[in-house]
Amino acid sequence: MGFQFYTMKSFIISLLPSKIKSALKWYFASRQLIQGDDVWAKNAKYDMETKTIMEAVLNKGSVAIDVGAGQGEITAELAKVITEGTIHAFEPLPASFHKLKSRFKNNSHCETYQLALSNKVGKTNFNIVEDNLGYSGFIQTPAAIEKYGASFKEVEVSTTTVDEIIPPEVRVDFIKIDVEGAESLVLEGARDTILRSKPV
Repeated sequence: MGFQFYTMKSFIISLLPSKIKSALKWYFASRQLIQGDDVWAKNAKYDMETKTIMEAVLNKGSVAIDVGAGQGEITAELAKVITEGTIHAFEPLPASFHKLKSRFKNNSHCETYQLALSNKVGKTNFNIVEDNLGYSGFIQTPAAIEKYGASFKEVEVSTTTVDEIIPPEVRVDFIKIDVEGAESLVLEGARDTILRSKPV
């Protein structure tokens, strides 16, 4: 019953306009301070903390990378600050990428890529949790297995690296990574960019 309620709540929230969603995130984030077991509240709290950091360290001309952009919640927050620089948003899942691309199609400062960032260029298997795409990734994480058991669908996705995409003359100010356990692979593939730019 708890899983069904969570899934329905996430679905209903996903249909709401962005401003209402943002207000709800503040509500759930504050509720997380009191009640620590609600997944949506936890995620809302993380998003609010990320937004606070972004507002502190970025400016209108910054360059940022959103790895595991999903449908663009954090990308949208980046776009509020970065109005003259560039946002590179990566999302490998077709359904999520379609929404991400559509959402930012009129934003000339946001580049969207239907790619999974990793430590090499090529193709790899990707585990999709269809009941909750946020748990999808290269690996089947313990959290995803605990919540969704064997309901994974395996697909092949194209991979690249930060160092392959970002030219050496570009200074990157900020990288957000949310890739369900494959963060170390993303960092390996961003080694030169990180050493050169020292991004937040």
